[in-house]
Amino acid sequence: MIRKMMTAVTLMVTGIVGTTGLAHPVRAADTWGLIIGVDDYQHVDKLGGAVNDATDIAQSLRRMGAREVTLLTNTAADRDGIMTAWKTLVAKTRPGDTMFLTYAGHGVQAKDGSGHVHQFVALPGFQFKGEGTRQRIMDEEFGAMLRGVPQLNVVFVIDSCHSGTMTRAYGGKRTFKVRALASRELEDDRLGAAGDSGQR
Repeated sequence: MIRKMMTAVTLMVTGIVGTTGLAHPVRAADTWGLIIGVDDYQHVDKLGGAVNDATDIAQSLRRMGAREVTLLTNTAADRDGIMTAWKTLVAKTRPGDTMFLTYAGHGVQAKDGSGHVHQFVALPGFQFKGEGTRQRIMDEEFGAMLRGVPQLNVVFVIDSCHSGTMTRAYGGKRTFKVRALASRELEDDRLGAAGDSGQR
């Protein structure tokens, strides 16, 4: 899967950063990237491979000439760090630019006290109870982030459970590691049903 993804990224970025053949060429659009990967979870099952995948994507974007790529992995990929990095990158863009936003790590479904099921990505400090419940980004928040940049072309990739059907290529002998967290009820939820809608 990651090799196919890298091929797609290479083709896309080559087209994005290539020069035009117009008699009066317009400014070439810039490419930006916020790339996130988490293996080292503090309170739930750790992963293996998410950070490598994120690093591969970031390196591919840089090789293809992206203007700026921010790579956040493990402890650097906390909620505040991600939201701040997103706002910082968006502030540098111009209409018509392309933004890559990718995440590799745990995806979770969990019920709140009212029985409503939430889908979100879990960040390194995530817990199902108390202060650690804040260390997640809700699907509604990702939606708000994307709706907030209508002037950009956004390539949004989530490599986790509950993000749609995705499979990873299997080749040779391999030790499989956990990719999912069992669904549980959130207790003493510090983030709330709709999160912060990408505002912090």
